Amino acid sequence: MNRRRLLAGFGAVATSGVALGTGAFTSAEADRSVGVTVADDDQAYLALSPTQAANATFVNQDSSANNELSIDINDATGTADNGDGVGPNSVYEFDEVFRIENQGSQEVAVSIGKLADGDFDPTASGLTVQFYPGTDVDSLLYDDPITLGTGTAQVIGLRIETGESAVENFDADAIVRAEAM
Repeated sequence: MNRRRLLAGFGAVATSGVALGTGAFTSAEADRSVGVTVADDDQAYLALSPTQAANATFVNQDSSANNELSIDINDATGTADNGDGVGPNSVYEFDEVFRIENQGSQEVAVSIGKLADGDFDPTASGLTVQFYPGTDVDSLLYDDPITLGTGTAQVIGLRIETGESAVENFDADAIVRAEAM
């Protein structure tokens, strides 16, 4: 319930008297209904979905959890490769992993990972994990948001830099943030 307090002002008139408005009140409360539909990741106003590119094999979309998108760089789904993760002291760039589409009604600025509360640390556990638009690894979405107009989409890449210390596993939640412009 949203409560609003409206303050009535007093105005001075030429005769130094005080006049009060006839419809003035100091508070009001009204119940209103709000309807919210929670859509699958690929159907939301800010839709997230795998691309058609080769690196989309690292993307999972769980149909039992609203098609929530996740990325697993351990073993590519549906491939016959023998890889099982990234190597130490290396830099990996995975272009065009997933797609973000603005299915809303206004232009938005989109960033990934830059949070006020610090939940996602792109340098946690000796790894640096960052997202970038398409194949432009120099434009990291952590620092430089992209602009998506209504009905437009952008493919997103993933950059992973490992340090000298061996990190066996890294598991974190990154937040995709869109702000109306």
